[in-house]
Amino acid sequence: MFKISFSKLSAEALLALKRFPAALLVAFIGTATLIYLIDAPYNEKHFVLYNLVHTAVLGFSFLISISVFCESKKMTFIQNHLFQIIGLALLAGYYFYLPNAELSEIYYFRAALLFIIMHLSVSFVPFILGGSQNDFWEYNKRMFIYILTAALYTVVLFGGLALAILAVDQLFKVNIDDEIYPRLWIFMVGIFNSWFFLSKFPKQYNEQQAEYPTALRLFTQYVLLPLVTIYLLILYGYEIKIIALWELPMGWVSYLIIGFSIVGILALLLLFPLQENEQFKWVRKYTKSFYFALFPLILLLFIAIGKRISDYGITENRYFILILALWLLGTSVFMLIKRLKNIKIIPISLACVALFSTAGPQSAFSVAKYSQFSRLEKILKENNAWKNGKFTVFTKQPSDSVNREIYSIVNHISELYDYKTVRKDFAKLSVNLPDTTLSQYLVTDMVMKKMGLNNVNVAYSESGRYFNFTGDTQKPDIIPIEDYQNFIEYTSYFDSYSDSAKTYTFEADSLTIDFESEHNILTLTGSKEKKAEFDLNEFVIKYSDEKDDEYKTFKIQDLTITGLSKNMKAKMIIKSIYGYRNGQKISIQNINAYIFYSE
Repeated sequence: MFKISFSKLSAEALLALKRFPAALLVAFIGTATLIYLIDAPYNEKHFVLYNLVHTAVLGFSFLISISVFCESKKMTFIQNHLFQIIGLALLAGYYFYLPNAELSEIYYFRAALLFIIMHLSVSFVPFILGGSQNDFWEYNKRMFIYILTAALYTVVLFGGLALAILAVDQLFKVNIDDEIYPRLWIFMVGIFNSWFFLSKFPKQYNEQQAEYPTALRLFTQYVLLPLVTIYLLILYGYEIKIIALWELPMGWVSYLIIGFSIVGILALLLLFPLQENEQFKWVRKYTKSFYFALFPLILLLFIAIGKRISDYGITENRYFILILALWLLGTSVFMLIKRLKNIKIIPISLACVALFSTAGPQSAFSVAKYSQFSRLEKILKENNAWKNGKFTVFTKQPSDSVNREIYSIVNHISELYDYKTVRKDFAKLSVNLPDTTLSQYLVTDMVMKKMGLNNVNVAYSESGRYFNFTGDTQKPDIIPIEDYQNFIEYTSYFDSYSDSAKTYTFEADSLTIDFESEHNILTLTGSKEKKAEFDLNEFVIKYSDEKDDEYKTFKIQDLTITGLSKNMKAKMIIKSIYGYRNGQKISIQNINAYIFYSE
C-alpha cells in the first residue's frame, strides 16, 4: 500500500535547506520579485527588479554547483557555507554590473550562455578532480530522473490547484483576480519545483551503480535512436543531392545538423553503461558508427556556414554555429581516440566552449561586431565614402543592393547592442549620434541619413519624418504640484496590438485615460464622469519640423500641457514622446508622461 510520509518529506525539505541555503535564498528572491512584477504598472525603475530576476535565475544553478563541489571534496560545514557566501557576493557583483536600463539583446545572449554554463557545471563539478565514468553517469542519471519527477509533480499540483481556484471562483462567485494563476505558476516553478528537486538531489557522488532502468533503455532504444537514425538518413540524402546537383547547401541545414548531433550524443550518453554489457554489444558498435557518420555532416556544416560568413561576415549566430561545428569535430575525434570511454569530456568541453564565447576579444560579440564593422568599412571604401580612416558622406546614391547591405549592417548593430555602445562605435566612423537614447529604428534611420543614404525600410519612411522629444528629467528640476489632488505616471504604446484605454484605481476613485489616434487627443475620464483633454497634435506640430527628423531635449516647462476642460483640472508633463510627421499628419507611437488632475 502506498503511503505518504509527511515526516520524511519535511526531513528531506529541511536537509535541502541545510545543504543548499544560498540556492534556495535566490530562488525565493527571484520568485517573489517576479510575482510582484506580474501586474505592476510599467516603470523605468523596475529594470532593477528585472535584473534581480535575471541574476536569481543564473544564481540558482551556480550556487548548487558550489555546494555540490564542496560536498564532493568533503569540505566542512563552515567551509561549504563560506564558499556559498562568496558565491552570493559574486552574484551581487554581477547584479550591479548589469545596466539599470532595458537590456540589449547582447545581455540576453550572454545570459543564455551563462545559463548553459551554470547548468552544465552541476553535471560535472563533483568529478573535476576524480571519480569514475560510471559514478559520473549514475549521478547524472539520478539528477535527470529527479528533474523529470519534480517537473511532473509541479505540473500536476499546479493543474489541481488552478482547477480548485477556478471551481471556488465560479461556484461561490468569489470574483478571484485572474492574476492568481500566473502567480501560482511562478510560485510552483520557483519555490516548489526548486525545493522538491533539491530535496531529492543525490547525496553521494560515488554510489554503487544500480541496475540499468529498463524504461530508460526502452525509451532510448526504441524512440530516440530510431529518430536519430531517420534524421541521419535524411541529412545523408540531402548531402548526396547537393553533390549530385553541385549546389551549395541551404543555410538552415546548419541548425538541423547541430540539433541532430546533440540529440544523438545525448541518446548515446543515456546508453553508456550498456557498452560493456555482453547482452548489448550493439550499443558500442552503434556509438562508434555514429561518431564516424558525423564527419561528412560536419564537413557539410562547415561548407554551409563558411558560405554565409564569406558573403555576409560573422554574426553572433554564425559564430555559434562555427564554434559548435568545431566542438562536434573535436568531440567526435576525441571519443573515437579514447574508445568511447570518457563521457565526462562532453559537458566539460561544451561548458568551456560557452565560456569562451561569452566575454573577451575572442567572444561571439566582439568577433561579430569587428566583422560587421570591417564589412561596412570595406563597402564604404569600394563606394568612395572612406577617406583618411574616416567615413565621408555619399555624394551620390549607391546601387540598391549596396544601400540594402549597409542598412542590414547598421540595423543589425543597433538591434543587438545598447545605445551607448552603438553611439561610441559609430563615433569612430565620424557618424555622431545625439546624447539622448534612441530606439533601434531611430538609430538605424539616423545613421543612414547621416551617411546620405535612403532608408530602405519603406514601412517607416512612408510614415513620414521621425520626431523624438525628451524631457530633461536628469536634472533635479522641481515639478510644481500646485493644487492638484492626484498624480499618475502614464506610459503607453499606440499600435494595433495595444489597448489605447487604461484605467487606474485608488480606493473609490478611478481614472480612465484614452487616446484617439485620428486627431491625437488624450482624454481623461474621472470617476464622476468629469473629463479633460490634451491636444497632442497641436503640441507636436509646434515643436517639430516636417522637412527633417527631430531629436530634441526640452526643459520640463516646455513639455507641460494644460488640459482643456470645464469640470476637471489637469496638467501633463511629457517625459518622452516619439512618432512620425507627414505634413500635417501626426502619428504618435509612444508617450511617457506625468499627469496631475483634480476633480
